[in-house]
Amino acid sequence: MPDYEHSQMFNFRNSRQQKKHDDGYFSRVFPLGEAQKEKDAKLLQQLIATPSTEQHQIYSLVYCRDIFLNNEEEADAQEKQARWIEWYSDPVVRGFSLEDKAVFRALVKLSSACESLEAYPDPDAIRQESAGMKTEMAEWKVRRHPLLKKIFGIKR
Repeated sequence: MPDYEHSQMFNFRNSRQQKKHDDGYFSRVFPLGEAQKEKDAKLLQQLIATPSTEQHQIYSLVYCRDIFLNNEEEADAQEKQARWIEWYSDPVVRGFSLEDKAVFRALVKLSSACESLEAYPDPDAIRQESAGMKTEMAEWKVRRHPLLKKIFGIKR
C-alpha cells in the first residue's frame, strides 16, 4: 500500500470524489460495515502476539484483504504469489511474527465467506486455519533467503 500522504500529492479528486472513493474502498474491504472492522480489531487483539498498535494491525489486515480480493480476479498463480510476497515484505507487516502474518491471512480467508457477523470465525477456527498457512509462508521466506533453509528445516 502506498504511503497515503505521498499518494495525495498528485491526487486531482475534489473532496466529494475522494470521500466517495474512500467509502467505496471501505465497503470493499469491510463489506459488513463498521461492525466488521470492530470485530476484526477485537479478534486481532486476542490473536496477535507481537506488540503492535491497533492501527498497524488494521493496516496489515486491510492490505491482506485487498490482496485476497484482487487475487480472486487474477488467474496467474505466480502473480498471486508475488502479491502475497509483496505483502509479506511490507515494512509494517514485516514487524509481525510469522504466526501473526498467518493469523491475518486466516482471518481474511475465513471471513470472506461470511455474509453476517453471526457467521464470523471464532479465534479457535482462525488459529487452526493459520497453522497451515504458516508453513506455506515459511517457504516463501526460504525461497527469498536460501540461507534460512536450515532454520526452517525445509528440504528443497
